[in-house]
Parts: sequence; structure tokens; C-alpha cells
Amino acid sequence: FGIVAGGESNVADFKATVSGGDHNSAIADHAVVSGGSASVAGGIGSVVGGGAYNVAVGYAAVVAGGFANTAAGPGTFVGGGGAVGVDGAPNRAIGDFSSILGGFSNDAFGNASTVLGGFGHTVSGFASVALGANAHVSHKHAGAFGFGSLEPCYSAGAHTLSICAEGGLFVNGMEIGAGGFVDSSNA
Repeated sequence: FGIVAGGESNVADFKATVSGGDHNSAIADHAVVSGGSASVAGGIGSVVGGGAYNVAVGYAAVVAGGFANTAAGPGTFVGGGGAVGVDGAPNRAIGDFSSILGGFSNDAFGNASTVLGGFGHTVSGFASVALGANAHVSHKHAGAFGFGSLEPCYSAGAHTLSICAEGGLFVNGMEIGAGGFVDSSNA
């Protein structure tokens, strides 16, 4: 039997649980929606912790909270964030075992890919990572960290890390420029 502990207009199929909230559905074996509104846990063992309009349909997929986020691949995770304001879009963890820790308008399409936070990222490379703003990683085992302007920051190839920092890149107080280290104290 399914369990609906409270709330309004909630649905829990056989071996599933909805703890509360409204218009939530847990429609797969061992699926759970803890609360919130209009969310769906549709994968076996999937979980939606709260928020609104979240969907966890992959096997053992998790959306912890936020707004309009999707965890669709097996073992995928979205921590929160999602569609905010007029320009915001939801987070989508689609690749198997991909994760998005937070932010908005992020896509993790590559298997085992990760968005650490921020906005406007697309990670399609296997076991790759994005951070900051508007980073796009299409290569395997690669990363792109976008800081500063809204210009895109692209991965440079497999096994690379691209750091796009409009204001410069510093290591131990020393700026790293195209020609090597630059002494920022003389700038």
C-alpha cells in the first residue's frame, strides 16, 4: 500500500510515500515526496524533498528542493535552486549519476558530470565539471570555471581546466597572465 500522511490532493502508489504538501505524486516503488507542491517522484527509489514543481524520475534520483528542477538519469541529484525570476530556468540533471548542487539554468547532460553552482552552465562531457557563470564543458574529464562577465567559458579539450576570469587570475597574490606571472603590487 502507498502512504499519504497529510496535505491536499496527494497521490502515493503501492510502496510509495507522500508526507505532505499539495498535489504531489510518488508513483514508483519506494519513491518519496516529503512535502512541497506539485512535485513528482517517479523513479524507483526516487526522492523529492520539497519545493515546488520538481521531478525525480530516474532510478534513485533526488531533488532536495528548489523550483522546477529535474533529476532524470539514474543516480542523479539536484540540491536546489532552479527557475527564479523572469530569466531563470530550472536545473536539469540528465546524465547518469550527474549532479547539480544549486543555482539556476544549469544542465548536467554528461554521465558523472557536475555543476557545482552558479548559473547558465552546460556540462555534456563525461566526468566533467562547471562552476561560476556560463561555463560550457563538452569534453570528457574537463572543467570550465567562468568568473566575471557573462561571456561563455568553454572547455579546451579532454583532460583540461579552463578558467575564465575577467579580472585576472591570481595565485598567492601574484597574477598569472598570458606571459607567466605578473607582479600585481607594481600594477
